[in-house]
This record gives sequence, structure tokens and C-alpha cells, in this order.
Amino acid sequence: MNTVKHLRYAAYFRVSTKQQGKSGLGLDAQREAVRRHLAGNPDATVTEFVEVESGIEFVACDNPQANRLTLHILAAVAEDEARRISERTKAALEAAKARGIKLGGDRGYRPSGKPTAALSALQQGAQEFAHSLSPIILRLQDAGVSSLNALAAALNKEGIRTARGGTWHASSVKNVLTRLEAHALGSERSPAA
Repeated sequence: MNTVKHLRYAAYFRVSTKQQGKSGLGLDAQREAVRRHLAGNPDATVTEFVEVESGIEFVACDNPQANRLTLHILAAVAEDEARRISERTKAALEAAKARGIKLGGDRGYRPSGKPTAALSALQQGAQEFAHSLSPIILRLQDAGVSSLNALAAALNKEGIRTARGGTWHASSVKNVLTRLEAHALGSERSPAA
């Protein structure tokens, strides 16, 4: 699968005199060079920075003794260090994975307290869904479809989706049948009103 990575660019345009800045000729040529460079990536995001040399010297407030050369070197070192950190992190994660450590996903966190109302609502929804399938499952069973796999295939063939919109499997049919049986047993045991 060929995926194109969406890249973001910062274009730094600079002319050395106010006259060049006013005429725009130097800036236009630089913009054209950037446009040609990005021609193969029309979705690229470009942020422009324009500097017209005005004789004002750049000063980094947290490092006032640094000149432009020093700042370029520091930026290059920082970029290299970021790349190395990324490589080390990826290598450490691969090593952890090779040792069998589970990465990502469920870490077993459970909120404190009992979410009884939410759980009850989920269980009630599952019970209602199972009950709505009861006539269909009975019709299929009366037609001789009896195994869990055969019931799953028949439900899928009829275009009936699971409660979460997925396809049926033997285990999902078994869960519905278990709910229907539990409900039927519960109805038999409860005293008549």
C-alpha cells in the first residue's frame, strides 16, 4: 500500500536589501524555487517567514552572546539529538516487545467505585437485542439450522448485524443464546404476579 506522508514545511525567504524587499524580485524567485520543490506534494503545508535585511542584528534573549553561525550550529545539533532520541526510543520499544512486554492497549485500569448504572444499561441493551433476535433464531432452528456456525452464517447471509454492527461468529451466537436461555429460566423461576 502506497501512502503519501503529509509534510509541513517552513519556507524562509530573505533578501539582503530594502530595495530587493520592495521590488519583490528576489522574494519571487525564492517562492518559485519552493513551489517547484513542492510540486510533487500538493498537500504539503507551507508556512512562510520573510526577512528583509534591515541592518538589525538578531539576538537570542536566552543566549545573547550567540551569533547567527552559533545558532545554526545549535539548531543542527538539536535536530540531530531529536533524531537520535527517536531512534533510541524505537529501539527500546522493539527490545521490550521482543522480551514479551505488552505495549499499548489495556493496562488494567479500572475507575474506582462501581459503575452499576452504566453496567445495568449495557446489560439491559444486550438483553433487549437478544430478545429481538429470538423469533429469527427460532425460525432458523425450525428450518434445521442448529449449529452455532450455521446460525452465524445464516444471520450473516440475511444481512443481520451484531449489536455492535459486526458480522456473526459462533461465539457471538452463543452469547445471544445464553442470554435468551438465562432470560427464559429467569421467567420460569419468577413467581407469577
